[in-house]
Amino acid sequence: MGVQAIVFFVWSLLVNTVLPGLEWLYGGLDQQVKWHRYAAIAGFVAIVVHRVVAPVEAPASQLSQNLGGLAGIGLVILILWALMPPSSRAAKWRGPLGWLARQPFNKWQLVHRFIGVFLIVAMVHGFLEGTSLVAPLLWWLYMGISTLGVLLYLYREFVMLKVVPAVSTTWWTSDVQTSARW
Repeated sequence: MGVQAIVFFVWSLLVNTVLPGLEWLYGGLDQQVKWHRYAAIAGFVAIVVHRVVAPVEAPASQLSQNLGGLAGIGLVILILWALMPPSSRAAKWRGPLGWLARQPFNKWQLVHRFIGVFLIVAMVHGFLEGTSLVAPLLWWLYMGISTLGVLLYLYREFVMLKVVPAVSTTWWTSDVQTSARW
């Protein structure tokens, strides 16, 4: 389930780029944004299932366990935040969840950009854990998916948002801003 979570998150990163042909493939930008969200939610569910069904006695190093915990907490917080827009009931709650839900979109969007860092940490956790990657074919598939994920994240952060600013600024129009966080 941990590997499946990585696959879903890499898919979410892929859909979130403005690579040529993706908008057409998904039937428009609105559909592309929806599939980005669906893939991220599926990754979130896979993380939760992974945490519940992961064997406690698995032969993992302390570093692997710590990285997995850090990545899981970071990804879960960012995804839960995405599901709690300022217009939700959660925004009326007192405490940290209510405060988080009341934050404006631009703050959420800035922090959301770091989700790739947590994804990379989760990928390293998967390599260190390695219990489901014992077959060479699975290891190479995981390596390919992880490499794609890192490249997509680097492309998004250092190329798409810097070199293609016209596309990234029109991507989030005021109509999409209100609905992008649900």
